[in-house]
Amino acid sequence: MKLSEIFFKQTSEKKMVRELNALYAFAEQHPDDIRVHLRIADVLMKIGQRPKAIDEYLHAAELYEANGLSQIAAAIYKQVISSDPEQINTYHVLSDLYRREGIVGDAVATYEKLARHYCDRGLREKVTETLDMMFAIDPQSLYVKKKIAQFYAEKRIAPESLDDPSHGMDWELTDAVTGGSPSVPPLAAQQADAFFDLGAALESDWETDAPGMEMSGTAGSDGQEAMAGFEEIFREIRQEGSAASGQDDSLYHFNLGTAYHKIGRYDDAVEELTRAMENPQRSIDCHLLLAACARERGLFRDSISHIKKGLKQKNLSDQKKIALQYEMAVTYKMKGKLRKAQRLFRRIHDADSGFREVKRELAEVS
Repeated sequence: MKLSEIFFKQTSEKKMVRELNALYAFAEQHPDDIRVHLRIADVLMKIGQRPKAIDEYLHAAELYEANGLSQIAAAIYKQVISSDPEQINTYHVLSDLYRREGIVGDAVATYEKLARHYCDRGLREKVTETLDMMFAIDPQSLYVKKKIAQFYAEKRIAPESLDDPSHGMDWELTDAVTGGSPSVPPLAAQQADAFFDLGAALESDWETDAPGMEMSGTAGSDGQEAMAGFEEIFREIRQEGSAASGQDDSLYHFNLGTAYHKIGRYDDAVEELTRAMENPQRSIDCHLLLAACARERGLFRDSISHIKKGLKQKNLSDQKKIALQYEMAVTYKMKGKLRKAQRLFRRIHDADSGFREVKRELAEVS
């Protein structure tokens, strides 16, 4: 059974419970498919099982992070916090993720949000404890010191003890060299430096064993007030990408297109990949993914066209050539042209018998 086959268009609770059971069964059969956990969380949220939904979202975020997809993990963690501000551990996990990625500004902002959460509830000791952790991110940073001093001033509170290293009472908050400019790079610059190649991290067999998700129906009032699943996660990624100046725009669009492809949002994927193709250095990878998008929508002629364009590109490496031929063979197989598929799979097998699932594919068409 394929993942896309178990989604239901109806939004009644009975239908969603049936869908949920099918999703659980799919998750058990396909433990490596991260996407299904997000879909399970979406359905749980819609039927009012918020605690279980949060657990699934966090599980999905942990899996994405473990697979090097920090942007998606961070977006999910932020949505969890927005949905349930009492998920205290998630603030720490998110801030630590940002710190490891070198995005100091977002690490600080996450702890600042937690400090505000505690302050609004009158938990003074927790506020101080959180500001200490915020200070520890970079004790020499003028930016961090200013944020803490501004927090104390805004909340009109004083540190419990001047012995506390993060009390902020005697800090020099201007810099003799910069004339008061923060001693750390602007947040956008930090994000640009930390921006990673999501496309490369997601790169796998372009013939996905589990086709993309189709979001079923519309959420009720509870679902709208809570997390909206993929939509909110990708909106978060788009916002972070647009805020980062100086980064490789083509890489950003390629990353987003790759992620859209992986969840079956093919129209969005095509739009992003087309924009990424403005950089000639990414044209081969873009044609490869565009071919996969076309094939998975049943547009076999368009798929073959993209593959042929990719094969005509200059500086085509042997590995990329094999990848394009593999995609062409898969397309021929799905189109029912088994002899053409067999010839291509055999050619790929002769060149690299360990390439993806070529052994299995060759056996199936022989």
